[in-house]
Amino acid sequence: MDNLLSNTFVEAVKSNFSYLVTEFSFSAPKISSRSARYESAKVFVEVLHGERDDEISISFGRLATDEYFSFTLFLRSVDPQLEKTLGERIVYKSSDVADCVQGLAAALRDQGKFILVGQDKVFEKMKEVRWWHFQPDALKSHN
Repeated sequence: MDNLLSNTFVEAVKSNFSYLVTEFSFSAPKISSRSARYESAKVFVEVLHGERDDEISISFGRLATDEYFSFTLFLRSVDPQLEKTLGERIVYKSSDVADCVQGLAAALRDQGKFILVGQDKVFEKMKEVRWWHFQPDALKSHN
């Protein structure tokens, strides 16, 4: 990733996810050119810019567990229309990086409040959610 994309990602994350710190008592992020990790007393949220496919995504889980859940799958289960409006989230231009980060931050703020406050029921439900639930034909045998 070039420096412009890296800088855009870092700045977009800092500005769009600042509500995690100010409203939900998360720590200031541990941030690099490819990831930002926020932690509260109970939960972590990671914003990632993939190394191989340049996809911007969010992962989350409860601290002191081996949980690592996809916010994309969470959104597909609670608000599939919103998830579709976010598009593929594979970005190569600075303006697309900023727009994508902004969209994900807004979606997390809007639909992820129970994640952010650490409501156990959400995490327990996510243990059962798999990508093939949303693409059932992917596992069918093709004869």
